[in-house]
Formats: sequence, structure tokens, C-alpha cells
Amino acid sequence: MVSPQTTLTVEPGAVVRFRRTSAGVGAGPRLLVQGRFVVRGSAESPARFTSVFPESRPGDWEGIVLLGSQKKNELEHARIEGAAIGVDAVYSTVYLRDVGFHNCGTGGRFQDGVVSVSGGEALGGDAGMEFMDSEADVRDASIARNRVGLTVRDSSLNLEGATVTDNATVGLSVAGGRIRLERNLFVGNGTGLVLEGCEGSVARGRIAGNREAGMVLTRSRVKVVANEIVDNAGAGLRVDDGRGAAWGNVFENNGRYDLYNAGSEVFRAMANWWGESASGPIGKKVFGAAEAGRGGVLLTPALSVKPLLPTLNYIAK
Repeated sequence: MVSPQTTLTVEPGAVVRFRRTSAGVGAGPRLLVQGRFVVRGSAESPARFTSVFPESRPGDWEGIVLLGSQKKNELEHARIEGAAIGVDAVYSTVYLRDVGFHNCGTGGRFQDGVVSVSGGEALGGDAGMEFMDSEADVRDASIARNRVGLTVRDSSLNLEGATVTDNATVGLSVAGGRIRLERNLFVGNGTGLVLEGCEGSVARGRIAGNREAGMVLTRSRVKVVANEIVDNAGAGLRVDDGRGAAWGNVFENNGRYDLYNAGSEVFRAMANWWGESASGPIGKKVFGAAEAGRGGVLLTPALSVKPLLPTLNYIAK
């Protein structure tokens, strides 16, 4: 335990192992921080937090808990393995730089705090990261091969330059709050993004090859701008109302529908590219434009030339 007014510093190359001494859910060892926690790993010698086993599994130990620590907690170049929750921060401020969560039940869980994540990864868990009632800034992180990639509830989220790939059910799920998603890659998830009851923007990203829908908007005032929404097995974009709008995007080679309006309100999707030649029909893979009892989709004028979207060139594909 790190008591208030105390700082614990972990040096490069340190290996901290946790041994379970009693059985039962939640009975494993954990590191509780109420003071300040600083991890100073390096790229060549990262600090490592793990169990005593050669190969850690989720729940071998409980994890690192930051409780009411408003100080500048900093973890840099660290690897956290086999915890139930890698970092569980409640009413705390934490900065993570190049921190990897591997085989944790949940990589990072952040509630009522301020969180900055730069680089790093969350791989192979039930959930990559969770944010609740928090302010979160996440840049250049890799969230992959979890059941759920990122979940956000009643929080503000800036997500930029992230790769969210191969998560079993959903890459990013947001319920409430403000979002700014820029230059992100959502590929190979169950559904790429599910946005409900939030506001903000999704821009200059690639939403491709997801096994169900690329993106779902429900009761969300979200601008969908200049994205590549392609090759998703279900609908490229599914909307349940007309609160959002989409323009400047590339829709191409999605499943049965590029855009599916399941609600009764009109959705505005003008000035997009629909994968057709200039002389071909526009919106033949759009549901809602002329369906009885359904909301319409405003498609025209549509783009006659496929936009270059040059900002996607440096996103890994």
C-alpha cells in the first residue's frame, strides 16, 4: 500500500511479481495507491508487473488500484500481465505512456478521473479499457483481440490515431458523453463502433472489414466526416434517427447495405461517395430512402469523384 503523501517510484527493468495466497474472486494480491505512483521504465528496459507464474492468466492477481490519488501518477514503458484489472483508477489522475496490458481481465478501468494514454496496447482480455464519468485522452494506442475493445460511459473521450482491431463483439462502445474520434482504424471487430446518446465527431478514419456493422448511431448528435467505410459484412453505417449526419465519406463494398436507416426520421447523407460511376445509380444499397414507414435518407447531391482522403495513407491497413 502506498499511503497518502508518499511516492512509490519503480525503476527501469524492475520486475514486480504478485503471489496469490488465498482462493476466491477478488481475494488475490493488489497494489493500492493513495499517494503517488511513478513508473520510470524505458523502451529498452520496461518495468513489468506480473504473477509468479511463467505465463500469466487473467485474475492471477488483482492489479494496481489508484484510489483518490489526484497527484500526477505516471506509468511509462511498463507491461502489466495477468491481472483482473491492470490499472483500476478511481477519483484519480493518471498518465500512461507506452503501457501494455496483456492477458488481463480488463486492461484499464477509469472512473471519475482524468486519464491520458499515449501509445501502448491492451491485448487479449475481456475488455481492453473502460472509462466511466471521466475525461480521457487516448492517442496512438493498439486495442486488439479482446472481447470488447473500449467501453465509454458518461465521459468525454478524445481518441486519435488508435488501431482497434479484431475485438470479438465491438471495437468501441460509447453510451453518453462527448467524443472526438480522429484518424482511427476500426478493422476486423464484431461491430466497429456503437455510439448511443452521445455527441461529437468521427472523422478521417477507416472502418473496414468488421463482421457485423461498421458503425451504429443511436440518439447521437455525431458528425461522420471523411471516413472510409468499406467491406463491412453488415451495414456500413446503421442509424436509428436523424440526429447525426454524414458527408465526405467513402461507402463501398459493404454487405447488403452501405447505409441503413432503421428509424422514422430523415437522415442526411449528402456529398458522400457510394462506389458507383458518375452515370450509375446512387444509393442502391441504402435503406430508408423510399421505404414505407421508414425515415428517409437524403443522398443527393452525391460525390461524382471518389475523394482521395489522403490522411488515411499513414494509417496501417
